[in-house]
Amino acid sequence: MEDEKSEYLLTEDKASRLSISSVSSYSSIFEPISNTSLALFLGYTVKQPVTLIMKQIGLCHISPRHRLTISYASPSEGPGETLFEVAEEQKHEIVFRTTSGEEVMRIRKNAHNFTQNHEYAGVSPSGEVKWSANIMRKMLAATKYGFTVHPDQHTSQPLEYRDKVHGRDKGLLLDERLLAIYKDRSVWSLKRKPHVVKIAPGMDMLVALGMAFVRYDKLRDDANTAAVTAAVS
Repeated sequence: MEDEKSEYLLTEDKASRLSISSVSSYSSIFEPISNTSLALFLGYTVKQPVTLIMKQIGLCHISPRHRLTISYASPSEGPGETLFEVAEEQKHEIVFRTTSGEEVMRIRKNAHNFTQNHEYAGVSPSGEVKWSANIMRKMLAATKYGFTVHPDQHTSQPLEYRDKVHGRDKGLLLDERLLAIYKDRSVWSLKRKPHVVKIAPGMDMLVALGMAFVRYDKLRDDANTAAVTAAVS
């Protein structure tokens, strides 16, 4: 039986109707993933390498709550066909919905405003925690990210977030195998440029986007902190 959410996946037929740029240019470095513990959200395991675009709507200093769109990539790696709409519907409750309004994932953030060492949980529509993440900031040291998937309530699998995997790009890995690549965006380009997410075949699209959101949230914190510092200096 065809998966009920297959309309949202980049199948070969759908790829033929989209820009060729939606199919990741990193195909040669992605190996197909057969680890079923990474298929966590029903119907959102990608069938071939795919490039997605995550773009902020509006300015974060005007609207403090998150509003984003996630789209397939256009030829210029800008937003193409919209896949998800993302909104912080309640404080620290970020909801991913299809364009028809169906909730597919909810991110719950446990904020620590003094240290900014926040914690996150990716929750399915049925209420199961599918992944968890945390940000670890230390003075005079690079920020570290922890990211763990939860195939079921009794099993956990840590993934590695690596700061450099092909030049300046960031990567999410399992056993040295690339699961997703995140094209770097600086603090000051956050409001102007979309985030580019490239996903390996066999990887769960929503898990990869979960890590993308955690990194985006960290960069947004940095941008707001930099703006406040500039205003008082």
